[in-house]
Amino acid sequence: MSEELEFIEEVKKKHVVKWIALKGREVVAVCDTHEEIFKKLVENRLEEVYVFYSPTEKEKEYGFCFRC
Repeated sequence: MSEELEFIEEVKKKHVVKWIALKGREVVAVCDTHEEIFKKLVENRLEEVYVFYSPTEKEKEYGFCFRC
């Protein structure tokens, strides 16, 4: 596994059931909902940010897909 993927997995373990925003290797936001994280990114004028959800073990069993 690459260093980047290992870093992301570590962050996900620290923030289970949260939406997380990364800019490079910096966690710039952690929120309960995608609406909250989007609002925080807009308020702080953050761009080029990687946003993802950290699922529980049970949620991982089901997987999920987003359609934009």
